Amino acid sequence: MIHRRLVADDARGCGEPLNEKDYDGKGLRERVKHYLVFSETTETTSLFRTYQFWLDQTLDLNFVASQKTDEVVAREVSLGESLKLTDLPDLVKMFITLEEGGSFLVRFHNTDDLNNKTFPLPDVFKSFQNVEETSLSANQLKSEMLARKLSWNGANPKEFAASFTNYSPKIDNVTLRALEIRTFRLSNPSKISA
Repeated sequence: MIHRRLVADDARGCGEPLNEKDYDGKGLRERVKHYLVFSETTETTSLFRTYQFWLDQTLDLNFVASQKTDEVVAREVSLGESLKLTDLPDLVKMFITLEEGGSFLVRFHNTDDLNNKTFPLPDVFKSFQNVEETSLSANQLKSEMLARKLSWNGANPKEFAASFTNYSPKIDNVTLRALEIRTFRLSNPSKISA
């Protein structure tokens, strides 16, 4: 199902009519594209992921008013462009966000649902004095998150144990399990990458 719209409750879960309005006051409209892929059944899954990977990589232009000096903007753009030029394995996406204070948030996403991917940490990461892995939401370091994470086996509701004890924050290679996303914060650039 792509979309459904009802003027009365159909007793299928919501408990209310599904009569959402669009920006113009008319009924909500879905704007979607459908693609048909013809292939041998043995390669269907990997082919779907490959097409999804490339179709999701559309050009994204952003403009914002800034009080930053030309020098600061040039440095941030240079580092951001260096990150974008990183060679990655097939079906691995990289998302880059510039944060307050000039640090970068970099997420690697393995869109392959069958295979793990391992690759060396991109050379441009060496341009930063601090490279730290964070939780997916980037609100805490991964080491702190794992130290607080508890394991519960369900047998004794009052008995918990630390679930991860062998995590090392030292990062040389990035290993992504199938469909995994890992997040890194890069801060304090020491030099501009060429």
